[in-house]
Amino acid sequence: MSTKNPDQLTVSTTIANTDLLVGYPAGGPMYAITAANALIYFEASSLLLDGSHTMTSALVHAVGSESLPSVTFAGDLDTGWFHVGANSMAGVVGGQKRLQVEATAITALNGAVFVGNLTGNADTATTAGSTSGNAATATKWATGRTLSITGSIAYTSPSLDGSGNVTAAATIANNSDAVTWGGLQTYSVGANLTLAAAPASNAVGFLGLIQTGAKSNDYTLALADSGHEVPFTATKTLTIPANASIAFQNGTVICASVDSGHTLTVAITSDTLTWLPTAGTGSRTVTGPGFITLRKYSSTVWWCWGMNIS
Repeated sequence: MSTKNPDQLTVSTTIANTDLLVGYPAGGPMYAITAANALIYFEASSLLLDGSHTMTSALVHAVGSESLPSVTFAGDLDTGWFHVGANSMAGVVGGQKRLQVEATAITALNGAVFVGNLTGNADTATTAGSTSGNAATATKWATGRTLSITGSIAYTSPSLDGSGNVTAAATIANNSDAVTWGGLQTYSVGANLTLAAAPASNAVGFLGLIQTGAKSNDYTLALADSGHEVPFTATKTLTIPANASIAFQNGTVICASVDSGHTLTVAITSDTLTWLPTAGTGSRTVTGPGFITLRKYSSTVWWCWGMNIS
């Protein structure tokens, strides 16, 4: 490169890396640098603002932070991406981390919702609706991946009617340590459960005797009859199955009734049915209107007592 007098202003179109560049701003001092270390150095293949040239190597950014991400946008400098740690980056919106991407997981944070699928997997991540605008649960996720959601989340979930059937949706709140579902809430260890003033038959702590559907045919007891009354509207037989067939828990209580004009035969298979207070054993007959209480005393012995039994 040619030498120029200080009072001459020139632009060099060709500069070698070994050329010495000297500048003398007003008031000094004099600066001398090589072209290779120049603060501004343009070549024909330089990256232009209009994107017309392609970069031939990686664009390396600073690490950044949640409040000031290193990959961001003009006029919105607190929105973009920053480097969390090895093989981990996070998306930021308004200075808050909303999505963290790692080698084996994508985590939605602070109310974010992820919808889509992961490359190379057939399964798709889908989300249910939300009544509050916060994150909804993912109902399916790509194979080998995990989804975790933190923070206060509101879901839309089914509730129960007075008969225990699933009905229209009701909102439950998940605030990290308590969950409300269909009117029932989790309790800490040692907490008390207060019975409602007029509890329904499916309420927690209900103390009444729940009737099964009326029977007009012969019937064999099932585990679901435990703690229930089995009513009969015709002259039929109620059979207590052998313990080897259906192992009711010791202490199980089941009642049966028969209406007027009919009789109910209470039979037992290979086990023993003891009639209190006479200690007689074997099948019993209940004449309507009649009622019998059956209690499993041991693995192969049932006790019974009641009204109009012979």
